[in-house]
Amino acid sequence: MKWLDTTLTWMFPTFLLDGTAWLAEWRDNERSTNINTLRIALPIIAVAWASHYLLYDLPMQLEPAEDWLMLRIAGTVACVAVLPAYFQPLINHITYIRVPAVIAFTSIVYLQSISVVWHGQETWIFLFIMVLIFSLLLRLSSLLSAAFCLLCISLSFSNLVAGGVTLPNIVTGTVVTVVAVMIVRTAYLLDIRNFLLAQQHELSQREVLKLSKDFADRLRSFIPKIIADRIEYAVQERGLSVLEASMDVLQAKEKTIACLFSDIRGFTENSKDLHRFIGNSVMPEVKACTDLIENRLGIPRKIGDLVFAYFDDESPQLNVLRAILTGMEIARFNSDMNATAVNINISRYILIDCGEAIVGNLGGQDSSVEITALGSPVNFLARLDEVTKHQALQGKIQPGDLLLSERAMDMIDNVIHGTGVEIDYQKIDLSQLGITVRDFPDAQSIYSMRSTDKNYESLVAPYNYVTAKLNGTDANRVQIPHQN
Repeated sequence: MKWLDTTLTWMFPTFLLDGTAWLAEWRDNERSTNINTLRIALPIIAVAWASHYLLYDLPMQLEPAEDWLMLRIAGTVACVAVLPAYFQPLINHITYIRVPAVIAFTSIVYLQSISVVWHGQETWIFLFIMVLIFSLLLRLSSLLSAAFCLLCISLSFSNLVAGGVTLPNIVTGTVVTVVAVMIVRTAYLLDIRNFLLAQQHELSQREVLKLSKDFADRLRSFIPKIIADRIEYAVQERGLSVLEASMDVLQAKEKTIACLFSDIRGFTENSKDLHRFIGNSVMPEVKACTDLIENRLGIPRKIGDLVFAYFDDESPQLNVLRAILTGMEIARFNSDMNATAVNINISRYILIDCGEAIVGNLGGQDSSVEITALGSPVNFLARLDEVTKHQALQGKIQPGDLLLSERAMDMIDNVIHGTGVEIDYQKIDLSQLGITVRDFPDAQSIYSMRSTDKNYESLVAPYNYVTAKLNGTDANRVQIPHQN
């Protein structure tokens, strides 16, 4: 019975909207469009009908002139009389808003049929043209438009016959008008279908956005904050889906990074006390370390008690500054925690290096996703961590110290060179201590730096300066203080 459904849909297009949440919206849109159309059309028709007396009836000397004048006045009054209805607030609450216009239009058509009786000739053709135009202005469905045409013609039939219009001409005019109206008003069905498609598309888009947001929220719970922010930026600014953005952001890339590496001394022995050490000390401390790293836009990775992070901004200087400031903040937090806590103290050395590495998702696209870094600076810090357990080095350093590679220290020297900023640090010659960093025999020296107020404040100013310069703001407003 598909043909029956098609026929009924063509006859009653709003059937497509029945049972949907958009029927009321469609009716409101149609109501608004009809009101606005009739507000414009009715005055134009009234003026055209009235001016016809001056522009045609009088020049053609149609008699009696008084009757023609009354004919034009009657049509004008019909349009003007219903016009206020479309400017009343109540019109928005009336179901059959087209009724006043139908009355005015049928009146005009009937008056035109009278002019056929009085004037004769081919004026009957204009009657069918009027019916066609008025049908389109009413914006009815094909079936109702055809019904309006038949109503107008049936009311005018006797006058058409009296005016000498033959029955074949009336039938032909009626058929042509009705068919033309029904064909043109098929657009009503197309309008509804397009409206439905637009609403369904909008609904689908909202569902996609909701799913993307839900997915992004879930994803944010499992990935570093800076990675989540990059994914969100790619979605909002570049128009990528969450999945596309995730794959793009997490794609492994070669970058110049700074690394931070720190594990807890005596962890194995102390971990036997799960409640006091792991539960009350390590877990909150590792969480705090992660927060401090992310606050400086670092990308953390936790493996047991080991805290590892890399900083991969486009500026190598900024990366090293962030790593050092983060390391100092971790050392300060641990110092405060150990001073106030009743639990087992946590001791860390904080190791920092910089260089080329491959960063991003170095695992697969499923549960094997692993956001980390691979490269020389990572390997160097892992080997340097072994060196910190060497007895000869133990006399030179203490827990909470930052241990920098020569590359990292050179980077800092370049940043503060010529500024007068001074940092307290100690150069440790590993060769004099008889220490070799495994797999890195060329690493002859490292640098020890404490997280004192002076060191921290001395590095904050260069950090703010470099950040402002990279962000395109006025870096001169963030002057690096010259120290005496």
